[in-house]
Amino acid sequence: MRGPLANIAPMEGFVRFKDRPAPNIDMWCRVYRNLNSPGYFSVLAAEGPLRGKVLGYAKCVWLSDVRFRIQQAGYKRVQKEQVRNVHGFAVGRFRGCFEELPFKPDDIVIRISYQPFKNPFFFDRTDPETAIHCVNEAWAIGPDLVVPRAREVASW
Repeated sequence: MRGPLANIAPMEGFVRFKDRPAPNIDMWCRVYRNLNSPGYFSVLAAEGPLRGKVLGYAKCVWLSDVRFRIQQAGYKRVQKEQVRNVHGFAVGRFRGCFEELPFKPDDIVIRISYQPFKNPFFFDRTDPETAIHCVNEAWAIGPDLVVPRAREVASW
């Protein structure tokens, strides 16, 4: 790894689940906010022998080639029961985990969120009526997925 992340371990802060292996760099994963552990995101394998299984948790997860997916059955259940459940995911290539963002908050261009009681899609917090379906890369942290300025990530 080159650039500003060269000295940061890409698995900093990753907590393995049930002794399952941590995801490999570039492995397709699904990431979602852990409803039982605020501040953490769950990382599921989207390929390989553990496909669909939780591999672990982290406070900050870096993904590339990100697509946002909503499972319609889960969304309908949320609307009917008015109780949160896991049905919205960021699907992308795993790049690493961190305790906190390895760049300044001032470098964040887009804050992407999903709030099933408001909209049936992921959206930019500054424009909640417009759906976002994909981004080149995103960092799952806190309540959002954030996208940094392109100039900050061009060499990574």
